[in-house]
Amino acid sequence: MRFRPARLASLLLGQGLVRARLTGLLALGLSGCLLPLPGDDVLPLPDAKNRPPRIEELNVTPQGRIVSLDVGNGCVLQLGLPVSDPDLEDLITVRWFVDFDTTPVEGEPDDTSFSETLLVSTGREQRGNASITLRTNTAGSRLATPGLHLVEAYVSDGRLQVVNLDGVLVVQPLPREVDADGGIIDPNYVVSYAWFVQTPVGCPTAGGVP
Repeated sequence: MRFRPARLASLLLGQGLVRARLTGLLALGLSGCLLPLPGDDVLPLPDAKNRPPRIEELNVTPQGRIVSLDVGNGCVLQLGLPVSDPDLEDLITVRWFVDFDTTPVEGEPDDTSFSETLLVSTGREQRGNASITLRTNTAGSRLATPGLHLVEAYVSDGRLQVVNLDGVLVVQPLPREVDADGGIIDPNYVVSYAWFVQTPVGCPTAGGVP
């Protein structure tokens, strides 16, 4: 059987289009993601990981990072630290330090925090204020000595500890989840805020350290 040139061209073109379509479908099938078939095991989504807490710095009191105690009001200092956490069920721990020395001292405890505040779940991200009142006439107050002092607040969504890392004291949270070898699978987090506090001469004292 003989084909006219136009007919032959039409058939060859049609076969070419079919081959092109088949090639395209095969390429699409090979390069695309395979959909699970009925009865295939589907791996579950990984558990949501922990997220860090936040200090709402715009609402911290006092706002200035450098604070001078006022002899007129008895050198009383009130600190407020509003905290939020996107993980609504987390217990928030706040540890307070005055003049925290990161160098270990033989015979002295590593953890020199003088107070701890716990913020329980409220069902909302905002947990309210972690607050504390410091006085120079409290027995043992570190603020009693005239001069510049460093007041720090460490905020964590887990329990906090002070550890000695190669001769340096560090505040860090206990891990949330560890594997069989002790590796951290899901960590807790810690954030901090600090004020420099100037104690003038004339503040009342009780003779001691907060």
